[in-house]
Amino acid sequence: MHHKHRKGNTVADAEVQCLRLNQAGIWHRDLLMLGTGGKGRGLECARATAALENTAKPDMILINSMSAFQGTELNTDIQKGVFKPATEKEILEEEAELLKNLDLPDSWFWAMHPLDSVKIQGWIARDKPRMLASLEKGIAVSERFGISRVSRTGTL
Repeated sequence: MHHKHRKGNTVADAEVQCLRLNQAGIWHRDLLMLGTGGKGRGLECARATAALENTAKPDMILINSMSAFQGTELNTDIQKGVFKPATEKEILEEEAELLKNLDLPDSWFWAMHPLDSVKIQGWIARDKPRMLASLEKGIAVSERFGISRVSRTGTL
């Protein structure tokens, strides 16, 4: 089942607006959330996101990972089984697939958010191999991270 997160815009909308910014000479930074596709859909989402980003040409991509906080509709959907969240391993595999498919020689990749289990950052063109190596190490031990992304409390 495909879960609708009701973001209020489409991929096409995002592409149009990013291209408008580019035409106006305005840099933009794109915040991407891993895990929104749910269990089993990360690689598909990563490839689609990379295609959008390669067209949108942001000067920076910022990464965070989806987490459901208590009291949210998403958390309720997870508890009811309407949405099955990605595992930590799947989230890291999605991030690696995204990074592998990005062709942005002048863009910075930032995954240092408190909800990111593997902290990496660097120039996509220059630092991709180092960042992918860090992600691969994280994927290998992700079962040990003990991160809960459901029914979280607090604020960021």
